[in-house]
Formats: sequence, structure tokens, C-alpha cells
Amino acid sequence: METEKYCFIAFGELALDVTYNQYNIINEVGGVSAFNTLYNLSVFGEETYAVGGVGTDMNAIKAINSLRSSFANTDNIQFVSKPTNVFYIYKPEEVLNGGNEEIPIGRESPITGKSSIEWSDKLCTTLPEQFEGRNIILIVSNFEKVTQEFIENVRKKAKNSIVSLDITNPHIFKNITKEDMWKYLKNIDLLQCNENTFKFVCEKLGISSAQELYDKLNLQIFTLTNGSKGAHFFYKEDDQIKEITKVPEKVVPIVDSTGAGDAFHAMLLMAYKRNLINNEELDKQYFDNAFKVANALSRKVVQIDGARGKQEDLLSYMLRQIEETKENKGIDLVD
Repeated sequence: METEKYCFIAFGELALDVTYNQYNIINEVGGVSAFNTLYNLSVFGEETYAVGGVGTDMNAIKAINSLRSSFANTDNIQFVSKPTNVFYIYKPEEVLNGGNEEIPIGRESPITGKSSIEWSDKLCTTLPEQFEGRNIILIVSNFEKVTQEFIENVRKKAKNSIVSLDITNPHIFKNITKEDMWKYLKNIDLLQCNENTFKFVCEKLGISSAQELYDKLNLQIFTLTNGSKGAHFFYKEDDQIKEITKVPEKVVPIVDSTGAGDAFHAMLLMAYKRNLINNEELDKQYFDNAFKVANALSRKVVQIDGARGKQEDLLSYMLRQIEETKENKGIDLVD
């Protein structure tokens, strides 16, 4: 009997990333971590759906079209009566010339000086009927109340659901209480966080280590990323918490780190889905293989401006990486 496919759903509010040098706009593409992850998954042929909302201005059209360009389905994006959220990415001359892992991302418009981020609480939090009973991997990237309500609804209507959260910035949980944050995190199966943000997580929750966080939650995998230095993976094997540290074999000059973590997250999710449908164990070999493919794509993304590369460029690059790995190591990284 053929195993039923898993589809990927990203929930939240679409935004637009606008990248500036000190004089001009360099580019405008869709934003928000969950939808950047969905974009990459769609580029690589996964069944992907965006659910949530967007504003009612021209930026909304840009954000939707950016996601649709990867062939992700956006039929379940509603229009919310408000301006589309915009993140401003600043690349001053020294960054343009030398590269930098920490490119400033602001919420205030360089023109008006006012915040361009206001998350809506009017999004529909009911799982669309077409997904009821399906195998779902849900991708989220904020702690908004509507997101938690949507997660809870998915759990009720799609029993075989996995929830993956990527915490990219401490701004996303600054208004949530410690108690509500614990409650939210206990609904998460896969958690990814960068080391800088993890410091704020520890302070917020009163914990001292990644192992302690993993032990107190219901996680299957906790991924702690550290940019070009690699990542730490925490999981359970034989009822014991295990940690695996992976370091990249290659490090490349960074043009723009925006979206690198989202690319990393996407490829980890592809590897996880394959592991899930094949009913395989989480072990060292799994994390070795998953890290190789995730690091390969993030390595490509840091060499381009913006969070989303062109589909044909990403595909051709990853095919070369996978063939090279198969030839050298005898490992088949993806289907």
C-alpha cells in the first residue's frame, strides 16, 4: 500500500522584503520566514500551500506574485484591510564591498521613519476543508495568537500533522508572556532557532541550555543554527537526549545572509518528510545527510541578494551538489 503523501502548509501573514543600499532599492521580494521556507520547498517540487493573509495595497501583489513564482499555491491567502507588512534590509557601502553575516533588518521605513509591521488578528484560523484528514507538515514562524489558534485547529482536523517553528528574531515573542510561550512551544514538533535569538529564548523562559529546553518540550528535533559555523541537532535515541554537532565542509563569502536560515529549514524539512514516509529512525546518519543538503542550499542563498533565489539557479546548483555528494560519498540526499 502506497504511503499517503505529506503536503506542506505555511501559515501567517505575507510580507515584502525591500533591500536598500545607501542610495537605492536593490530588490523587492516576498518575505516572512515561513513563506521563504515554503518557497524553497515548492522550488524543489514539494506540494505546498500558503494559508493566511496579506494587505490590500500594491505590495500585497508583489508579495503574492513572489511566492507564486515558485508554484506554491496561494488560493487560501485572504486580503486584510491594512497595509502589507514591509521589512527593510539595509546594505551600506562597507557591506556591499566586503560581505557581512549581520545585515541590518529594520521595521521602520527609511522614508517615513514609522514602523511598517502590524500583524493582523483577523486571519481565518480554521484549516481549509480541502486539507482535513490529510498528512500535513505545518510551517510557522511567529507567536501571534492567530497562529496558535490555527495550530490547534490543524491538530483537531488533521491528526497526522507535524508543526515546525523557525524562531528567527526575538521581536516575534517580545509581547508574549512566559506562560503563553511555554504553552505555544508544547505544540511544536520541530524547532529551529539561531544562536543569537536562542539567548533571548533562554532569558524569556528561564532556562540555561538547549538540552533543558528539549527536555521540557515535546520536540522530535531541536536545531540550533550558528551561521557559517554549522549547527547543533538535539533528538532522542533509545529514550536518551542526543546532540550532534555539524560543521560545514565549505565556507563561502557572504553577500547577503537574509533567508539562509529559511533555506536551511526547507531542506531539513524535505529530509524529515522522506524519513517520515519511509518510517526510518532518527540517527547520526540521518543528521549527517540532512545537514549536507541543508548546508548546501543555505550556502547558495548567502551568495545572492535577498532571501529567495531564482528557481532555475537553485535547482541547477542543488542538482550539482547532490550528484557530487553521491559520487564522493555514495549518499542519496533527496528523492
